[in-house]
Amino acid sequence: MCTIYRLYKCANALHQWKVPLLPKVIFYLMRFGFGAVVPYTALIGRNTVFQWDGLGIVIHHRAVIGMDCDIGQGVTIGGRSGYNNVPTLGDHIVVGAGAKILGPVRIGDYAVIGANRGCNSRCSGTRSGSRCSRSNQQTTTSRIHMPR
Repeated sequence: MCTIYRLYKCANALHQWKVPLLPKVIFYLMRFGFGAVVPYTALIGRNTVFQWDGLGIVIHHRAVIGMDCDIGQGVTIGGRSGYNNVPTLGDHIVVGAGAKILGPVRIGDYAVIGANRGCNSRCSGTRSGSRCSRSNQQTTTSRIHMPR
């Protein structure tokens, strides 16, 4: 199991038990030791794997990530200015290295987001790639990947 995930679970449990200082210490250990920003207040499901020990991963403190997800290095999962909501990822999602998931996006179960791919509140996924729509409503993405 990934070291970053173990440290996250430890800090999250300490935060749930209302321990005052240790969750923050573990957060900064992850930040400076591994170069990953994985806040203990985010909701990350069990068996989630952070590739390369979470190198360069940035996750919003209110983000929700489902169970059994595989997140590559350099991934950003966060909010956007002008939007209050943050991304929600379903179960069994694969997020490629360098992908950016920003804004009030809901990614459905078993989705694949390709490497260096962006997904924001105006994009909805299709089988052949991603397309942007004009609506600012929350969208559900089922599959986004790099075109061949």
